[in-house]
Amino acid sequence: GGAVARQLALGGLEVLGTTRGQPNAEDARAGVRTLVMDGSSETASAELLQAIREASVVVATAPPGEAGDPFLTDAALAEALAAAGSSGALLIYLSSVGVYGDQQGHHVTEATPP
Repeated sequence: GGAVARQLALGGLEVLGTTRGQPNAEDARAGVRTLVMDGSSETASAELLQAIREASVVVATAPPGEAGDPFLTDAALAEALAAAGSSGALLIYLSSVGVYGDQQGHHVTEATPP
């Protein structure tokens, strides 16, 4: 997600990103404002939730944590995303075949159970 955020910021857009670790200096140099979030409601700050509600575009790239995907399991984030979507925001969800684990060389499709 950092590469996407940096490119959008360098293109002149206002970008707010999240991280589970320490904010990245490269992101800051590109103009990305970063909030630390581990995916639980207690750490999804009011600032982040409000920014999501008011966003024109949300790009969700957070990998699943201990509780699963924060964009799918966190009620406060889900509500903020629903509000953004109903206001006309473009919601983009990026994922990876990595969520399917080691499939031992077999093809992975949308029908493959995680």
